[in-house]
Amino acid sequence: MPSTDAPQELRTYFGPVGAPLYGALHVPGSRRVRGTVLLVPPLAKEQYDVLRGLRRLAASLAAEGLAVLRFDYRGTGDSSGPSGDADAARDWIASVRHADDYLRGLGLGAPAVVALRVGAALAGAAGLTPPAAVLWDPIGGRAF
Repeated sequence: MPSTDAPQELRTYFGPVGAPLYGALHVPGSRRVRGTVLLVPPLAKEQYDVLRGLRRLAASLAAEGLAVLRFDYRGTGDSSGPSGDADAARDWIASVRHADDYLRGLGLGAPAVVALRVGAALAGAAGLTPPAAVLWDPIGGRAF
């Protein structure tokens, strides 16, 4: 019989009613949630390359009592919308804002942010105000 303390992964959709975004919310088993974390992924091939690692990170954080949201940007993965259209960058930034709003809607305050590669730039462009942030290997400057 599985332990009731084991973290759970709950699939969800959030954001605009006509263009929902896919998310996976990792929550503690029977422990009280003590905070939230938003994982902001990179894009394109990198988004798929880190999927397993982000899932493990989310499960580990949930085991420590945090609710963690992984999500797909508009037009990517299991989220709705066209991919690669002229407004893609604007849509990706809006996706980050919708994910932040979803976690804030849980009533646990502003989520901490862990953002990878171009996800770090998108989180910054979204104007988030996290209590803590990890910008993991951000793309910027001349290298970009």
